[in-house]
Amino acid sequence: MKRLTATAVAMTLLCAAPAVAASPVGVVRQVMAGAAGKMPQSVRCVTRQELRSGEGRRLASQTVGVAIRTGSRHVVLLDWKRICNPIHRFRTGRRVQPADVIGAMTTVLHEKAHVNGVRVEWQATCVAIPGVLRQLKRWGYTDRQLAAVKSYLTDVLDKARTGDYKLRGRCRD
Repeated sequence: MKRLTATAVAMTLLCAAPAVAASPVGVVRQVMAGAAGKMPQSVRCVTRQELRSGEGRRLASQTVGVAIRTGSRHVVLLDWKRICNPIHRFRTGRRVQPADVIGAMTTVLHEKAHVNGVRVEWQATCVAIPGVLRQLKRWGYTDRQLAAVKSYLTDVLDKARTGDYKLRGRCRD
């Protein structure tokens, strides 16, 4: 399969999913529920400033999601603008870049992988990718579109990932 640019992926994914009337957190929870594993007790869409404080933990400026464990309780905080809003806009039929939605869904399921005990960053992304593809299939994506999304997530985006997040071809099908 030839490598696809972000623009090519976006052009391939122009079909919009059917509209739903869920809240942004509701749509995020829908994406999480479609993947294997336990759900966090709480999912919150927060401002950048709230996310960076991470309920008392200082996080890096590029952080867009975090799973926080306190005893047996798991809380997932997600950047409202970069994660929750794109998924919600997509599901309600409003205009949004498909690549933003795919990246946001990957972050949501990456954080769910952390809730389920995956501690290594690149492994959490590997766990997230099949969940993204299954959700998009439920939303009506074709096999061709899913192949483009997989290539985008494993090859195109990997070039922009840093250190511990780089997949380097380590994800197994």
